Amino acid sequence: MMLRKFCSELSFPIVQLSLPEITYEQLQLLVILIAFIAMLIFEGFYTREKPLKTFRRSYLTNIVLFIFNSAVMSLLSVCSLLTIADQYSTGGLLSQISNPIIKIVASFMLLDLTLYFWHKANHTFGFLWMFHKVHHSDPFFNTSTAFRLHFVELLLTTGIKALYIIVLGVDKAVVIISEAVITVFVIFHHMDISVPGEKWLGQFIIVPYLHRAHHSVRREEHDRNYGAVFSIWDRLFNTMIEVKPAEIGLKCVKARSFIELLFFGFSRAYP
Repeated sequence: MMLRKFCSELSFPIVQLSLPEITYEQLQLLVILIAFIAMLIFEGFYTREKPLKTFRRSYLTNIVLFIFNSAVMSLLSVCSLLTIADQYSTGGLLSQISNPIIKIVASFMLLDLTLYFWHKANHTFGFLWMFHKVHHSDPFFNTSTAFRLHFVELLLTTGIKALYIIVLGVDKAVVIISEAVITVFVIFHHMDISVPGEKWLGQFIIVPYLHRAHHSVRREEHDRNYGAVFSIWDRLFNTMIEVKPAEIGLKCVKARSFIELLFFGFSRAYP
């Protein structure tokens, strides 16, 4: 009897325990991190290049840059895209579509098209290229290159996505899914691997061999293949190129540290 009472009293606080609530942003980040780690491990086994010391340094620099960018976005209290979606999802151009499936597909396709034009703009206009060249400065093409972004470019991209949400009236759930899917695709097409059936897949989506050409040191090659998920935009607007680049990165730009990359983004020294 006393043992039963003791067990009852002992279990009471345990019953009250509950797991902490996970926000949509945290869940989204968790999915992205799991995908990144999985592709990082896969790349480690099947990479096209031997992971030399400088290659590993590229990983370290890019990951530190990712952590720094996340901290900057948080410190600046950049308005969450989900908050914007909460406020504007009932209006916008897509509010006229009643079928939820068609609305989701249209939202995703239009976001990918928006990112295509935004990416092309980053290569066309000098002010935008000034920051975007940080991404292209990596002399080693690998999964971590996906996170090699200058914080100013990240802020500007967030603004473009916010405008897209407001104009179209995109639902919060669609924003969550789209952001996660596109980020996973961006990590995927930066993998230094050869994908089985990549020539066929490349007819529809951006695969590593297509995006590797986009990181060529030759301007006429890296000003191509702007797609994030679908390769149809590059084919439609005649910006597709299928070549094997002789060299990756930027001419006369060597591997740089995290601090050097921050200042490099504000330099117009490179054309």
